[in-house]
Amino acid sequence: MRYDDLNQEKIAKALGAGLIIAALSIVIVTWSSKPAKADPGCGFSGHTSLMNGAVNAFGPVDLSSEGTNIGGGLFCNADISKNFMVGLALEWDKSYGNLSDLGLNDKTTILGKAGVKVGSTTVVGAHVDWMHLRADGANTNGWGYGPFVEFKIPNAPNLIGEFRYTRGEFDNAFGSGVDAKTNEVGFHLKYQF
Repeated sequence: MRYDDLNQEKIAKALGAGLIIAALSIVIVTWSSKPAKADPGCGFSGHTSLMNGAVNAFGPVDLSSEGTNIGGGLFCNADISKNFMVGLALEWDKSYGNLSDLGLNDKTTILGKAGVKVGSTTVVGAHVDWMHLRADGANTNGWGYGPFVEFKIPNAPNLIGEFRYTRGEFDNAFGSGVDAKTNEVGFHLKYQF
């Protein structure tokens, strides 16, 4: 059985839970009696995510492991029109759990994103990342991509929440001759100046 068959249910549940939480957050933000605006600006963030990584080393069989990443970062968002925004972020994560047990230490990400404003408090869009993974005795670089939902937190004009899914692709991971793929679902809490 392949990795995708074994973990399809876990990934579907994680994505489903993330989408439900994001939808509920949008409803709460939209119905807030004192809504904030999705304004441009810069700031810092703290975040946590669940990450699943897999390598295809044995033909039809993939090896996989899961873990948690906790980290922080810096970001800037800018409006490019009344309804569209772009953003950049630099993030660092420390790895915990089974991924850490296998030697993954941390991840540095440079992220670009673009989104459409939905109402006055929510942005829905996509991101593209360059990622650098550092493990015991080796490093590797790869690309990530996926959707995000960003929303202002009611009655807290400087706080922003973001749900993000990232699919990572790493060719010749850690110089091993095999490719690796990651799936990551995370929540980011941001303070914008």
